Amino acid sequence: MAAFVLVHGTGHGGWCWRFIVPLLQAARHDVYTPTLTGLGASSHLLHELNRISLDTHVEDITNMLFYEDLSEVVLVGHSYGGMVITGVAAKKPQRLAQLFTSMLTCLSKGKMKSPSGHPIRRKSIALMLLQA
Repeated sequence: MAAFVLVHGTGHGGWCWRFIVPLLQAARHDVYTPTLTGLGASSHLLHELNRISLDTHVEDITNMLFYEDLSEVVLVGHSYGGMVITGVAAKKPQRLAQLFTSMLTCLSKGKMKSPSGHPIRRKSIALMLLQA
């Protein structure tokens, strides 16, 4: 089965996926829900805001892919997480199978390609789960 990495938006943490994780695990997928630096459970680091950026969050996820030794990953980004996964795809395309984003406002109708060439699909999370 697949390894899913679910990346939250700016107003959340990894906990926001708590209702989706059991559905994916029931389908025998491995699921990872990291919290980005300075957000959610690590919001105590907000005093470092001048040192936290999109690059920091891309590094959060690329480091997790490396240290967990993940490949053929289905990378899912919600809202701002869509920007993060696009950066991850540009840096570590060899570790990814698919990218999905939900509610990323800069996407238009249909499909868009990330800098790495991976197609990004705008779908509801529920639809994605049905097709996983």
